[in-house]
Amino acid sequence: MIGQRVLLKSIPEQIPSENHFQIENFDITTLKEDEVLIQNQFLSLDPYMRSQIAGRHLSGTIKPGEMMRGETVGKIIDSKSTQFNTGDMVIGFGGWCSHYIASNDSLKKIDSRIIKPQYALSVQGMPGLTGWAAVKKLAEPKKGDIFLTAAASGPVGSTAAQIAKMHGCTTIGVVGSEQKKEWALSFAKYDHVINRKKEDTFLKIKEIVSDGVDIYLDLIAGQFLLDTCDHIAMNARVILCGAMSEYNVKKRMGGPSPAQIIKARAKVMGLVVYDYYSVQDEFINDTQSWINNDHLAVKEDIYKGLEKAPYAFERLMSGKNFGKTLIEF
Repeated sequence: MIGQRVLLKSIPEQIPSENHFQIENFDITTLKEDEVLIQNQFLSLDPYMRSQIAGRHLSGTIKPGEMMRGETVGKIIDSKSTQFNTGDMVIGFGGWCSHYIASNDSLKKIDSRIIKPQYALSVQGMPGLTGWAAVKKLAEPKKGDIFLTAAASGPVGSTAAQIAKMHGCTTIGVVGSEQKKEWALSFAKYDHVINRKKEDTFLKIKEIVSDGVDIYLDLIAGQFLLDTCDHIAMNARVILCGAMSEYNVKKRMGGPSPAQIIKARAKVMGLVVYDYYSVQDEFINDTQSWINNDHLAVKEDIYKGLEKAPYAFERLMSGKNFGKTLIEF
């Protein structure tokens, strides 16, 4: 049997393009005991992959000539395992490929509470868990708090904002287009949304907020983080879990002045989603209920075919995606 996969061809200096990847066919080998063959159905594309290419991510580095990594949902089409059967739907780190062979300990069956298979990669998967943990485990939200995030129509920011609103927060989102602004207001139910390309972001924030931002979920880093720390409230909670502005550049900016943090008596916390896998059961219960009761809106940006992965990744890393970026096979 022949499969297809996407390799990193060269390391981009800035935003990756289709030219930095190559697609090749490969022979699928014979299964050994306790192995299964999975045919992928969905592949998640995420900003952290750019950090892997740059050699900066805690999960490791992707070098030219290696297959791109990534989380996938797929169906088992052959099994020599006593734990998994042909036809089982599973989630694993299959990577940018049509098929892969995996051992028992590297897979999980899709939880029956996952509403759609691809949700295991989005709102009920890693991005959703990140947003959920930011609010429920770190932010200590209170009624009347001001919650701010950028990349506000993406899967992490929009999930976190909707959960913050359930806790009585006033939510402010920053986006990069009028289309994203309309969705964030109409579906994610933000109280205020700022289009950073048409409006003076921090002038608008000052107009909305009199005493500063209580909870800031940072997915951007760079200048946006520096500027936001000029607008935090007393006892603010700043949660750092992304650095989108720095993934496509070699030189990183310095962080905010300690004086700003000290003056506000603020908490600054780093969020690594892997730390919250132990509470996934609680998270899946919450999201199942919220989605079924129309309390949690989901936006997906789906591309058909593995060959579209380089193009979709370029759009993701240039901010042209709209929702959770997925490849459907």
